[in-house]
Amino acid sequence: MVTAAAISARPALVRWDRAQQGYLDLSRKLAELIQIQMAQRFRGSPEIPTAAAVRQLRTIAAPAVAIEVSSVSLPDRAPLDKMAPVLADGVARAVAAFRLVYEAGAK
Repeated sequence: MVTAAAISARPALVRWDRAQQGYLDLSRKLAELIQIQMAQRFRGSPEIPTAAAVRQLRTIAAPAVAIEVSSVSLPDRAPLDKMAPVLADGVARAVAAFRLVYEAGAK
């Protein structure tokens, strides 16, 4: 049997298309950390991330970002393949730095 106290203790439901709203500041912080890493690794990359509404991210109830690397219609993939390890390392370092920020906010 479900009691009234149990029902009121449940977290409020969030509309699926607004799940990201509670995480926008954290998502921005994650994007900033990633962009700083990209600017350090790739000449010409801006240090400030560009904000854009990404429909696929609005349903994620957690910090989330999309990383655009290049056009998918690139005729020669060789440059992208060469930058993949550097890109992955930068993202990994940014996520590790973000984890410290995220965990500090939870305490």
